[in-house]
Amino acid sequence: MRKPSREIALFAVLGIIYSGGAWSSGLQANPSIACDFMAEEGLRTRGGYQGSGDIYRCRSQRRNLVSGGSVNNSIRFIAQGNAETVTQLRLDLRVNSRTGVQRAHRQLVDHARSLMKNALNRDMPEEIEAAILGANMGTWDVGGSPVTLKRITGGVSGYELRFRIQ
Repeated sequence: MRKPSREIALFAVLGIIYSGGAWSSGLQANPSIACDFMAEEGLRTRGGYQGSGDIYRCRSQRRNLVSGGSVNNSIRFIAQGNAETVTQLRLDLRVNSRTGVQRAHRQLVDHARSLMKNALNRDMPEEIEAAILGANMGTWDVGGSPVTLKRITGGVSGYELRFRIQ
């Protein structure tokens, strides 16, 4: 019986480790790495990757964005999954200030672009950027991972845009 070559063994290891590409069926990330995906952008998670029942998550505090009005828009980052694996990454943009809407949407684009690069090693497709700037809901396949944008209305003062990678 012939032994597998080193190339085949290396391919097998890379296939197991690789997340978010053509080999995967969605996001599969190590929590200790995924929780730091947005640290350089000022969305550092706090408290570690903690569970409540079967759901584990780490999240940043909301960070206020410059809005130009008396009420701020804010953004936060969440990584969620099970005890061993992060299966969902989110950026939640809360828009409360009408005077800073386009600036807030632009900042969500910048953060989402960074998150896609860190999590999927992919550039953001133009259609996703356009959807964020226009607050248009949609779902896209990016390297085998579903990427969604939802607009959630609630309250009197504004709405939330939820950018999610699964």
